[in-house]
Amino acid sequence: MKAVEVKDLNVFIGEAHVLKDVSFELDHPSVLVIVGPNGAGKTTLLKTILGFIKRSSGIIKVFNTDPEKDPGRIRNLVSYMPQIHNIDPFIPLKVREIVSTPVFFGESDPDLVDKALQITGLEEYADRYFYELSGGLRQRVLVARALAKKADLLIFDEPLSMVDIGSREHIIDLLMNIVRKESISMIVASHDVSHCIKYDPYILLLNKTVIGFGKAREVFTLENLAKIYGAATLNGKIFFMGEEHGSSVR
Repeated sequence: MKAVEVKDLNVFIGEAHVLKDVSFELDHPSVLVIVGPNGAGKTTLLKTILGFIKRSSGIIKVFNTDPEKDPGRIRNLVSYMPQIHNIDPFIPLKVREIVSTPVFFGESDPDLVDKALQITGLEEYADRYFYELSGGLRQRVLVARALAKKADLLIFDEPLSMVDIGSREHIIDLLMNIVRKESISMIVASHDVSHCIKYDPYILLLNKTVIGFGKAREVFTLENLAKIYGAATLNGKIFFMGEEHGSSVR
């Protein structure tokens, strides 16, 4: 079974050609990390897969369902965490209330809410207001919110932003363990892929079009990275790109 199928996808926003001839398939269950510079179209691709943005041409299927034709089924199948800057930091809700309200409709499971709070280390903050938390804790609340819903596909847009380096690996380990244990699929758009590499996920190198797709060791080459970041050098076992990104190739 395919979790996601994208073929010849084109998206225009106004006159801007944001995504050009994007094609890839993701088997289920598996993990995909979308990597690219700012403005590469990562968030646009996620929102188009979810049906939030209408495609100009091409085919998208999520578990063999067109998100534009059957958005109700997509809402039941997918749990989504948007970028944190799209969330009102002063929302007058407590942590447990936010985690209990799925961001992509559907219904949360009370047991999963408790579990999500536990695995993200938020139990002691459950009765704190969202606006009282640091940026890193707010990000963990949004991760927990996505985990508190039964879903076959998890989609995260920059889940590691505003999270300290020590917590990034912890969050990725938690997500990967859940994916493996529950046999579900996950798509992550992220600048920081170093903590994901050890799990050998699928990588989609994106800069408005597909630069490379496959396992990390196959697509993380100096040639490919230079295409999306404009510059890439190798120092020992670390790639250094033309933005504030780094990828381990251990």
